[in-house]
Amino acid sequence: MGSIDQNLEARDDGNRGQKGSDAPVFDPMSIFSKPVPRSGSLDGKLALSPQANLDPKCPSNPDYIAFIDAAARNIYDPKELGDIESLKHKYDCDIRSTADVFKYADQSLAVTGDRFNHAMSPAEAKQFDRVVAGSYTGIGLEIVPAEAAGGSNVAATVVKRPVPGRPAEQAGLQPGDAILEIDGKDVHTMSPAEISDRITNGRPGTQVDIVVDRKGERVEKLVTRQAIEAPPVVHDQDLGDGIAYIKIDNFGTSTEAAQLAEAMDKHKNARAFVVDVRDNPGGLVDQSLKSAELFVKSGVLMTSRQRHDSSPTAPSYDETTYEATSQGLNVSSFNTASQQRSRFTDSRLPYKAADRPVVVLTNGKSASASEIFTGALHDTAHDTVIGTTTFGKGIGQSLVKNVAAGGYLKVTSLHYLTPSGFWPGDADKNKFGLKEDIHIDNPEGAKPMSADDAQLSGAVAYLKTRLSQARPAGR
Repeated sequence: MGSIDQNLEARDDGNRGQKGSDAPVFDPMSIFSKPVPRSGSLDGKLALSPQANLDPKCPSNPDYIAFIDAAARNIYDPKELGDIESLKHKYDCDIRSTADVFKYADQSLAVTGDRFNHAMSPAEAKQFDRVVAGSYTGIGLEIVPAEAAGGSNVAATVVKRPVPGRPAEQAGLQPGDAILEIDGKDVHTMSPAEISDRITNGRPGTQVDIVVDRKGERVEKLVTRQAIEAPPVVHDQDLGDGIAYIKIDNFGTSTEAAQLAEAMDKHKNARAFVVDVRDNPGGLVDQSLKSAELFVKSGVLMTSRQRHDSSPTAPSYDETTYEATSQGLNVSSFNTASQQRSRFTDSRLPYKAADRPVVVLTNGKSASASEIFTGALHDTAHDTVIGTTTFGKGIGQSLVKNVAAGGYLKVTSLHYLTPSGFWPGDADKNKFGLKEDIHIDNPEGAKPMSADDAQLSGAVAYLKTRLSQARPAGR
């Protein structure tokens, strides 16, 4: 799937090829980005195994090899790739274009059985950067592969919907329109990500010419691009009785912690907080940690074990602890290969919870970065978790930028633990999740903050009891 305006809920990275998967739609991404030098082989040496079976008629592709090299140097367990040298030449006779590089790199990564490993095309890489930045140019158009919308005989990509009030709707584009041309360029063979990149590749105020097929009729629309800010993902409300409610939709951009701090300041007179991370699929590690700093006065926020860029025959790892103190965020690491320890102190956001009671609401779709956030508040701030067990994704992905051909590589590179040492799981074979302190099921179809939201009602009742117990005698 794709979305011209980068609606996070429309991204399908995490469910690539997994029909019926219950994983969150937005694929959580770690903050760790590493430039990797392009090379033709591991450690600069080409030592082929007997299984390589080189065909002299089919030369190897250096861009594809660069992706396999980068994966082998950064993936958490390089053994998952099997015979790496054979893998580097498996598709020598199949790769005939740049698009094939990403297609077959993805197929090679599939041998790991980890659906979070992915070779990003240049168009996808640009989209990712725009999402993380929190603002971009667009026209307000969501598009999907034709088969996802019931099929089309004339195009591979169709309009899912124009966003209300945005230029695409104002220009008259409609759901079901099959996209034929962008600025005179035939797009029949392009992916939604490539089409999205063509539409958004221009400054606000410039126009894009879109030709679609609408029930057999050729329709042409000239649409003006506009600057689009990502919608806020933190929402707040005063629930009365001194209780403030804050909902965090995801940690997918670089602004969530700042939005959360603003919401807490808005309710500075609140006596207690309900923080809702239900259906929060995760996002950026740094945003989950910064958000946790607002609720944790001091103590460990997370520990992790991350693959360090290293030879697949001798992989090394950084074992890191993130600890909030009054002076800042202490980051302490130990490298398993060099046996060296390092430590530095980063700035931190101010502690704003001020010893007020906090309830964290979770469910089975609270994943990854939202589990990091929940674990820090539960284990270190001793806040109460109400709802149901979280998703169980205790792994994170590194983004290796500019690997080759303008593309990025995303691979699972780390496992993280809550401050108490608990691993939430791998999102697939081992899905443990963080257990709730007070189990409350919501009725089927109950909407958040509705009268049927039993989890929120339970959280409010719990906090009222806490607050009443805290009152001095006679008051």
